Amino acid sequence: LLQQIGEGGTGGREAGEMKRAVRGNVDSLHRMDEGFLYQPAPNPRGGFTCRAVKGEQITEAELDAAVAAETGLPPEQCAQVLKAYLRQMLAKGATSRWSPGLYGLIGFYPTAGGNQPGHDDFHTAEQVKAGMSIAFSLDAIRAWRQGLRLVSQGFTGRVTPKLATVICCTTDKPDVYVSGHLIGVRGAHLKLDQHDPAQGIFFILADGTEVRCETYGGNTRLRVYGRVPEGVTGPIQVRVAAHIYGSVRSTLYTTPLQEVPAPVYA
Repeated sequence: LLQQIGEGGTGGREAGEMKRAVRGNVDSLHRMDEGFLYQPAPNPRGGFTCRAVKGEQITEAELDAAVAAETGLPPEQCAQVLKAYLRQMLAKGATSRWSPGLYGLIGFYPTAGGNQPGHDDFHTAEQVKAGMSIAFSLDAIRAWRQGLRLVSQGFTGRVTPKLATVICCTTDKPDVYVSGHLIGVRGAHLKLDQHDPAQGIFFILADGTEVRCETYGGNTRLRVYGRVPEGVTGPIQVRVAAHIYGSVRSTLYTTPLQEVPAPVYA
């Protein structure tokens, strides 16, 4: 088809625009063929749920071209009209106007939130967290679902703490520790409640005895610091337990830590 357009005597600029439109439609068909991507995953409340998987990000030019092909309007005009509608929704929302459904597709309404010590401490739009929400109507979503082609991306297992490295904070070396000194665990899903005895850093001794860390340093999703208790000696393993999606889940660091002496500084 692209070759026929070039050989059909169409002017250079017009032929170029037609070719771009055809390529855009072909690309859209390829993307449509991939379908709606999703992954089944455990539901924290029991059973299973599904998570949408993001595919290729769309560009403004691609969206303009698709709307132009549907309406017959120039792409630039399509973009101008869309932006004008969105600006008008913001303008109407500034006076608390709203609509549950426009053109059988979308609704919009003002939103607010914020957090202040007293009920009369909201004085600015930032404090009120004034906002606008635009969403497709339920009827439009239901109709859209009827035409979806679902493509599963495979089951997503339980989310557990991820232990990438364990660093001795005294020597700054991986996979070793100094008894009575801090170690740092780096990874993901490591935010925990150090006051919950079921959560924390646990040290597994050579005889299988497990000792919980009682003194912690900084703790974020990506790292947690804890002190190896005095008296812990020899090779040990590290286990981290954290409350994730309704239950306490743990992961064992697969590399044993070797004890090293504390450095002596002159």
